[in-house]
Order: sequence, then C-alpha cells, then structure tokens
Amino acid sequence: MLQALKEFKDHKATKDLKDLKVTKALRVFKDRKATKGLRVFKDRKVTKDLKAFCKLKVKVYLDDSKVIYNFWVLFLS
Repeated sequence: MLQALKEFKDHKATKDLKDLKVTKALRVFKDRKATKGLRVFKDRKVTKDLKAFCKLKVKVYLDDSKVIYNFWVLFLS
C-alpha cells in the first residue's frame, strides 16, 4: 500500500513537472513572438519615418534651391 502511494506521488510529481515545463516553454514562446512582433513593428515604423524624413529633406532642399535660383534671377535681371 505504501509503495503504491509513493509511486503515485512520484508519478504525479513527474506529471506536474512536465506540465510546468510545457507551460513555461509556451510562455517563453509567446513572449518571444510578442517581442519579435513589436520589433518588426518598430522597424517598419522607423523605416517609414526615415523615408518620410528623407522625402521632406529633399523637398525642402528643392524648395530652397528654387528660392535661391529665383533670387539670383531677380537680382541679375
């Protein structure tokens, strides 16, 4: 009787440990997936913001060039 009870407790402890490991592995997987998703989102946002900034910079440069060109045309004429 005591032997059967001991085996049952050992089996239950082993089963609980396996369940705990599976739960922990799932939690770690979900955390990694969430972190990766956030990283991808941030990378896309940074890339998008950088592209918008570069376009704005080029536009400002072209606008400034037009202003300088128009100034010189007016000044020289």
